[in-house]
Amino acid sequence: MINAIQLLPLLFAEMNSKQFQQSKREANVFNGINQAFINLGDLSAQVYDYWISELYTEDNDLDWGKWNEGTLRLMELDVFSIRTHMNTIERNQLQHQLVEQIIDSMDTRTLEQFAKDSLNDSFDKYSYEELLVEADDYGIEVDIPEEVEL
Repeated sequence: MINAIQLLPLLFAEMNSKQFQQSKREANVFNGINQAFINLGDLSAQVYDYWISELYTEDNDLDWGKWNEGTLRLMELDVFSIRTHMNTIERNQLQHQLVEQIIDSMDTRTLEQFAKDSLNDSFDKYSYEELLVEADDYGIEVDIPEEVEL
């Protein structure tokens, strides 16, 4: 039979292990929030300033109650959202530059053929009714035989 004195070292070891795990988790959250601040500092001064106001007191002390996993998730979501938005803008700018470069490098005959091919590719996807509407928009009159059903 184990007495209370024999259990103390086991209880103490288990308690230290739980405290260590808690400390490790808190350190990971602290480091994660610091990394999020670094990322936000590079991405958006406005969002960075918002999180400073949320996580620090007016005396510039850490508001420890707010440095938690929930806050870290929200900050990481902000970083992800800003990066995604920036990637979209960068892609759109690249696409715009590419289109401009391609058009600028074409002579008139090539540009005309490109326009015809693009319009034909587009119109190939139209139904007959949609094509008639498009023709009407451009003032093209189409005689539709009575036996053709729309």
